[in-house]
Amino acid sequence: MAYTNVNNPITIDESVTSWYTQTISRQARSLIPDDFEKLPTFETVKFSHRKSFGPIVDTHWPQDASEMVLTLGTFDAPHLNFKPLVYVYVHGLKTHYIGYFYVNPDSSVYRVQQSSLQHVDIDEPFCDVGDLSVGKQTLCNRVRAMALYYFLAAGYIDEVGDYNHFWLDFKQSCAWIANKGSRPKPHAGVQKQEPDTVLASAATLVPTPDRTDVTHGTIASQKRTGDDEPIPAAAQVNGLTAEISRVKNESMFSQNAYRGIQVQHDELAELHANTLNNANALRDQLGQIQARCAQAERRSKVLEKEVEGLKQRMRRAGEALDISGF
Repeated sequence: MAYTNVNNPITIDESVTSWYTQTISRQARSLIPDDFEKLPTFETVKFSHRKSFGPIVDTHWPQDASEMVLTLGTFDAPHLNFKPLVYVYVHGLKTHYIGYFYVNPDSSVYRVQQSSLQHVDIDEPFCDVGDLSVGKQTLCNRVRAMALYYFLAAGYIDEVGDYNHFWLDFKQSCAWIANKGSRPKPHAGVQKQEPDTVLASAATLVPTPDRTDVTHGTIASQKRTGDDEPIPAAAQVNGLTAEISRVKNESMFSQNAYRGIQVQHDELAELHANTLNNANALRDQLGQIQARCAQAERRSKVLEKEVEGLKQRMRRAGEALDISGF
């Protein structure tokens, strides 16, 4: 499989919006490597299982909602006398929607509307995806993109589909987070290589002809001096750095995939154990039924002998009556 680097970027077709951890990592390493490198890993955010909230929440959990939830922040509204944690869950067949909720003291669930997020004291890194200057809806879109990315990176969902502007929201979120919640400055160099119109499949690498990674100024300088020397060592270092970053992210992807396999293994092992327990119970019942059948068969044979004996006695009695002339 061919891998991309700073000299061979990949492009994304927004009309085919199926996003995977590996797809996002490759696109980010190609187009926004500096910002992506500064993005906190999924281990730094807090996930919880729905069962940890108790049986009431577990019983009323939506069927298409993710079992794992992500902590967004603390609900700090003036009309509440307590400050519950607000969680994000994923739902939808394409796992591309998110919802918000907190748990009341009586274990009932309160669904937090998007308009009420202004009352949430949002944790990092979600609090750094923008400010009010970008608009409330844009902020919500960026929180959504980052939450879905972390669910993907942690291996709790397999893909994100039908999210046409995911890359734009994710890219801008990374830029703001890398700049610690302040408006980022325009990027130069590699990060300007992103095309305005994306052309290829979200899951497909697009090869481009081999070329040297030089700027327009470098080309002009070579034309003026007649210098045909190879690429400077600094460009080679950048390429090696990008390759190292790729290897690290590939390793993280493999670890996430393994973690997902472990979760599936544990679930299957539990299902297998339950099946074995049910099978053992059925075998016990079958054994009891077979024993009762055998006992009934033995009793039936005894009764058959008793009936046959009674029939013989009746015949002898009849014969005796005939002989006596009665």
